[in-house]
Amino acid sequence: MYALILQIIHFMKPGIRCPGVWRFGIHEIFIAALTITFPIVWFIFRHSDWVWWIQDLLGVCFCIHLIQTLHLPNMKVITIILVLLFIYDIFFVFITPYFTNNGKSVMIEVATGVSDSGSNEQLPMLLRFPRFQANPVNICTGGRDFSLLGYGDIIIPGFLVCYAHGFDLHYAVKYRAYFITSLIAYAIGLGGALVALLLTSSGQPALFYIVPSILLGIYTVGLIRREVKALWRGSDRTEPQFEQESA
Repeated sequence: MYALILQIIHFMKPGIRCPGVWRFGIHEIFIAALTITFPIVWFIFRHSDWVWWIQDLLGVCFCIHLIQTLHLPNMKVITIILVLLFIYDIFFVFITPYFTNNGKSVMIEVATGVSDSGSNEQLPMLLRFPRFQANPVNICTGGRDFSLLGYGDIIIPGFLVCYAHGFDLHYAVKYRAYFITSLIAYAIGLGGALVALLLTSSGQPALFYIVPSILLGIYTVGLIRREVKALWRGSDRTEPQFEQESA
């Protein structure tokens, strides 16, 4: 969160200089105090409904930082990881209920807190969104009815979107076709997961919808442009393009 806020400040005000204390700028000390305060507040009030937005803020910052930091070399690696996680999600959401005593998904139980153990603790590795309710006040305070989106549903497809962006820059692809396609495909997949959630009223593995959508979109553009081999193999010169964009 600290690094992300500094990037935004330097982007909006290039070459900013503030009075310093012990070689640290006043703005850096303020940001550091702010980024320490948010996790502490979340930890103290983590069982309160209103704290969902702090968890989401921290989670979004974590996802962005990780996508900026780690880069996957080619579509071969990205496709393998996405397919494996696709199978993983199917197993733990749709198949594990047949093996548990209460008939519930292991993944959903872990994400929401296992009620049978008497623990209300939840893994802070997901985003929580209060569902729309008749009372608008409950949307702000959270209520107790949340939709959940795991970090893996953001970060892993995010690697593909980031790779598509670098591929567009490296090969000077017109209209940034791969990047735009990957964004639209991700939105379609996530929208499909939301529709399935509303229709079934049960937890859905987002990657079950995102992975086919985003892979189909990228490879379709690759086939049209006859660049599937280049996508699959990648290029050692692609990674510096990412670094230049994030600098």
